[in-house]
Amino acid sequence: MPVSHGSEAGQELVAASYEAVRRLTLAKPGITEEELFILLRDLRSEWIPAGQKRKVAFLPAAFYRRLTHRPLIWTQAVIERGKGVEAVNVPAGRFDAVRYVVKVADVSTKKQDLTVWHVTTEISDDETVTYLMGIVRDGGSVAQVGFVPDGKVQMAPGAFVALVHRALDRLPALAATR
Repeated sequence: MPVSHGSEAGQELVAASYEAVRRLTLAKPGITEEELFILLRDLRSEWIPAGQKRKVAFLPAAFYRRLTHRPLIWTQAVIERGKGVEAVNVPAGRFDAVRYVVKVADVSTKKQDLTVWHVTTEISDDETVTYLMGIVRDGGSVAQVGFVPDGKVQMAPGAFVALVHRALDRLPALAATR
């Protein structure tokens, strides 16, 4: 059962995988990654006003959870909407669009931190560049992961976040070699 941004606390989400069937009770209103693209289209109402951002309880997609072998757990996402409509160039041509920046992962404990974000910037009237960035910390060790997709090289949805999680998982081994 999908959890919508208007969901009430106490609603239950069930996810099945080859490992187990997991049940997660929604403690506060949240969204699933699968719902994000529908919400950003403002089909029901304006979800985020122009120029503002919103922090939400966020459940990563099944693809991401399976790729990283992570359990079904809620995390946080910060979604920021651009101030207005802007021209965006893609292989199919030039289109007017509203730009969103989605900070898709954020984990912070006394021992570890993980932050991932996507930023798109216009470098000329005809060209934009997207940067995928991740910063991880385990104890005193810190690493940065970056990727710049282009027309020939892309990453599947969720794959970059999974890559940054793997970097965090491997950071203690790097510290041990010092």
